[in-house]
Amino acid sequence: MTLDKRARETAFRLVRKLGKDVTYTRVIQTPEPVYNEATGLFESTVEVSGTVRVEPPSSPKPEQLREGQITAADLIFILPAKGLPATLAAMDTPGNDPQPNDKVAIDGVTWTVKFVTVQYSGLQKAYWDLVVGR
Repeated sequence: MTLDKRARETAFRLVRKLGKDVTYTRVIQTPEPVYNEATGLFESTVEVSGTVRVEPPSSPKPEQLREGQITAADLIFILPAKGLPATLAAMDTPGNDPQPNDKVAIDGVTWTVKFVTVQYSGLQKAYWDLVVGR
């Protein structure tokens, strides 16, 4: 879906002003096992984290619950594509959107990304709608 070309800047500005800081952790599958110095093991995923500002998370609306994939215990929020920290900046490039199983730490509680929908501003990504659950 393509929105107004100002959507990217508007999402960034509103979330910067009214948003909440959370820690977003990308869980990236690697084609070959990678040595993890912290654990001393070879692993098939790499985690990359950064602090991002998101729309304050909220509970799903009743019409979203009727679809059956989202539960009342889930949280929904917007993550602007503009202003990502360097560790997560690749998400703003083609094919690198946030993915299910990524992690989001909100107020010390870790949530898992369940669903992601990207919204565009012209040809650029404006923001992602995320649904997270525990």
